[in-house]
Amino acid sequence: MGLNSPKWIPKKEDIDEKLEASNERELFVIGQIIIERILDKIIIEIFHIPEKILDNTRFPMQLRIDLLSESDLLEEDLKKNVKGINTLRNWYTHRISVPTNDVDGVIRKNLVYLGTAPGGEVDLLDKYRICVKQTFNELEKMLDK
Repeated sequence: MGLNSPKWIPKKEDIDEKLEASNERELFVIGQIIIERILDKIIIEIFHIPEKILDNTRFPMQLRIDLLSESDLLEEDLKKNVKGINTLRNWYTHRISVPTNDVDGVIRKNLVYLGTAPGGEVDLLDKYRICVKQTFNELEKMLDK
């Protein structure tokens, strides 16, 4: 594999399977990769920034989020989801242990349903999965404009 191997490009039909991760760390990293890949497509197509630039480590995820947020391309709830998904990924990749209360707080307060909300009580990790899928779908619509 290595850095020269092809990037995984998420397809709508693959997302459910990928989000059935075996643990929280894996789930939050995969969820963020799904969102990062669609953000990259948007940045390449709308801003005409070459993929080579996006692959540079000096163009981190936060810069991608800032670029889209400050350009007013993302609606508030969509922006909130992208930032919340990235926050969870950062915690799980930069810390050995993450306080459960912090994770629960981000999912409860910072992730919002962008489509139909499921009826009844939803497990927080299932809410995360739903929000990743809905965020991906909304971001993908930006490519169709």
